[in-house]
Amino acid sequence: MLYGYAGHTLRIDLSTRTIEKQPLKQEWVDDFIGGRGFTAKILYDEIPAGADPLGPDNRFVIAMGPLSGLFLPAAGKTHFAAKSPATGGYGDSNMGGHFGVTMKYAGYDVTIVTGRAKEPSYIFIDNDTVEIRPAG
Repeated sequence: MLYGYAGHTLRIDLSTRTIEKQPLKQEWVDDFIGGRGFTAKILYDEIPAGADPLGPDNRFVIAMGPLSGLFLPAAGKTHFAAKSPATGGYGDSNMGGHFGVTMKYAGYDVTIVTGRAKEPSYIFIDNDTVEIRPAG
């Protein structure tokens, strides 16, 4: 793994309430670098054709690039992507701030959220502690 990566992907399935920490795929690092590249690759590979954007087969992907956490202008971007309910195609956005840096310091380059929770929920992440908690 090259410098600039935390080295892990966090997979969270809201339907089964399972959480899995996996190694970051070297293929993603070599071919897609980070952020937008990671999210595009994951959505292309993992969302079945014809999947409902509001259904459990969609993916909500959060990814940071290798420059996140460095003291460089615009390097702290976090990229978000999913199949868009508005268009049925690729929908993405990004933001600056501390979120991506905090996720990287916790050890995660990519977070992939799948499924649908049975009740309103949120995801609590504090380094190696990752929990799906009720929002009420």
